[in-house]
Amino acid sequence: GQSTSGQMQLASSGAATFSGSVTADEIKVGATDRIYLDGGSNTYIQESASDDLRFFVGGSQAVRVRASGTDILGSVTADGLTVDGAASIGSSTAKTKFYSDSTYNGIYNGSSLTSDESIYMGGDAIFFYAGGQNRLNIDSSGALISKGSAVFNQDGADKDFRVESSGNANMLFVDGGNNVVG
Repeated sequence: GQSTSGQMQLASSGAATFSGSVTADEIKVGATDRIYLDGGSNTYIQESASDDLRFFVGGSQAVRVRASGTDILGSVTADGLTVDGAASIGSSTAKTKFYSDSTYNGIYNGSSLTSDESIYMGGDAIFFYAGGQNRLNIDSSGALISKGSAVFNQDGADKDFRVESSGNANMLFVDGGNNVVG
């Protein structure tokens, strides 16, 4: 190979080896060629023909950066995670989305916090949506507000239900095992 200023060696195959620092206005690599790191063949950066920038570690793709966003493939371990806007978990057809802004924080399936199924917090309340409709709220006083009928113990298990008042722990008592109110 040939050496240029002790900083770059070119092999007859066209491969280049750099030592020290290199200053350049542009370094171009073919669209499907790779930039290898770590001196091995398992850790590299590659641009695919579809303008995706892909990072491979240990021979497996770990990160893909596209104009539409960044995908992290595999599991993520973090001491903290900050999301500005929305984040999705799942496949392209079945996603759970997390949303956060200065007013609301939520988890939803569908196109928005108030469509399909969601749970979100904001304005001193928690809102539960099903079928695109607000079905249940819990406000800052602890009030449970149902936007429709409420069914408790739908499966008919041997479970009791009671409502307390300020002076009576069993103001309303339903004995699930004996099928009595009292």
